Amino acid sequence: MSTMIATRTVYPVGYSTLGSQEYIEGLMSSRQTLLIDTRISPKSWNAEWCKDALQAKYGDRYRWAGRYLGNTALGTGRIEIANPAVGIKGLITYLNEGHDLILLCQCRQFLNCHMSQIVSLLQGKMPTIEIVQQQPDTIPCLSIKQPWAWLIANGLKDIENRDWSTNYRGPLLIHAGKAFDKDCFIGSTIDLDLFNRFGIEVFDALPRYKTDYALGCIIGQADLVDVVEKSDSRWFCGDYGFALENAQTIDPIPYAGKLKLFDVPRDVIQVALICAPEGQEEALAVETDAEEVVDTSPPDLVPDNNTEDNKAIHNHCVVCGELATVASPSGREDSIYCKTHGHCLRCGASVEQFIKHPYISNYVCNCVVEFEIQLQRNEDLKQAKPVAFSF
Repeated sequence: MSTMIATRTVYPVGYSTLGSQEYIEGLMSSRQTLLIDTRISPKSWNAEWCKDALQAKYGDRYRWAGRYLGNTALGTGRIEIANPAVGIKGLITYLNEGHDLILLCQCRQFLNCHMSQIVSLLQGKMPTIEIVQQQPDTIPCLSIKQPWAWLIANGLKDIENRDWSTNYRGPLLIHAGKAFDKDCFIGSTIDLDLFNRFGIEVFDALPRYKTDYALGCIIGQADLVDVVEKSDSRWFCGDYGFALENAQTIDPIPYAGKLKLFDVPRDVIQVALICAPEGQEEALAVETDAEEVVDTSPPDLVPDNNTEDNKAIHNHCVVCGELATVASPSGREDSIYCKTHGHCLRCGASVEQFIKHPYISNYVCNCVVEFEIQLQRNEDLKQAKPVAFSF
């Protein structure tokens, strides 16, 4: 009589994804699940994701496998698995013993993480395993001035230009900022001469008056498929062009914009799904796993200070949107912060520009980057004493 062999499951998890801690805790409630740490260095600025904390929490069901499955090219933009032959063999051993596996890394974007290569190699050896990726609770969003946001959401503009880049690819919410691009209007009317060069389709479709445009709202979504430095698109003017496809509008959802890419909770967009056109709900529900490489270049969304309405924007923190009480050290009106965001969360320094840390929902200064680089330098893999990654 033949015996039915249960299909084993592998869960790649980036712990900087919102809700990852609860997700892992739920999976680890099953005694047959092992937590396989694939980081080349099992240290983190966030103490709860350090090796010692994970080992204390999960005992011998936590296994650090970085010496075999870590990315030795970390920080170079390349992926080089340390010892894939030994590492994959170990994973197969655990699966054959009846374990389900959680593969752990920091990265939020699976396709750009070395875990994607680990999974691919593992599937090549064990095609029957099931791969289950965590469904993130947020969708990345980009705030854009009107009328450019309208053009993107309506599928007429396929490139959004920025002076900074991102590694993220996937669904992207389109947010209309609170300020208009003043160069696109003559008084309250769109400057049609400016847009005439973009073709008759754009000329005919473009709303004529400022009152026709939603402000301070999420108005659409598109797929961010690439970031280019050269393009034949009529919309490209560099430095970096965010190449967008499959754009569609959604009913405007009031929401405070932020600089760079920022995460929007999925439950916020459920309002739009209630009356979404056929097919739109499915598109908005597409899984995302955003890893954002945030740079600190000057913000693109500096409001026009020529009107009283736009001056009011500067009364709110540029990080969280709350009522601002702290001005930046530079005194710039576009760099006003609330009491929380006016200082680095780690060192307490008052800083003008902040870095969005990948796994805390707040902002810090460059000291964190320097701190984590030092952690990496101090990590001596030969002297480390991890729980054995045995076969």
